[in-house]
Amino acid sequence: MSDQELIARVAEGSGEAFDSLYFAHITVVGRYAWGVSSSRESAQELVQDTFLTLWRNASRVRLATDSALPWLLVTCRNLSLNLRRAEARHSRIVSALEKAMHSRHVIDDAPEESMRWIQEAIDRLPSHEALVVHLCLVEGHTYKNAAAALDLSDVAIAKRLERARTKLRKDLANEDA
Repeated sequence: MSDQELIARVAEGSGEAFDSLYFAHITVVGRYAWGVSSSRESAQELVQDTFLTLWRNASRVRLATDSALPWLLVTCRNLSLNLRRAEARHSRIVSALEKAMHSRHVIDDAPEESMRWIQEAIDRLPSHEALVVHLCLVEGHTYKNAAAALDLSDVAIAKRLERARTKLRKDLANEDA
């Protein structure tokens, strides 16, 4: 059977047709994934995701040639680009957290007791709100920059900050009482 016929059978739910495609192309797809990935684990993930994408989208796959290999390689490449973007997003978040923790230490080292109790109030917030407070209020980042660092929308940042401010006001008012 041709790859196009196998894909049509995969679209009908044939595990045997999928196995045939998998074993026919796994070596080349695996080598390609190894070449475009940053680690063995990510290469394995790319191979799995490539064939999972074939399984899920078999009814929509249209081959330009008689072989499924070009489609598989392009899919693997696109998935690797998505993985790189996710890794970059993760790095930005880790960097933002490290900066936030550094800012916290700066506040903790401040001689004024008032700064310490403000930091304690921020620490009582849920972590996703505390991070936004650190980025926007402590470090002075714009909503847009915080949104880019955390891969959120400006609106999500504004809402988190609004909820955090409400909680901080309430928390700090209770401490004054």
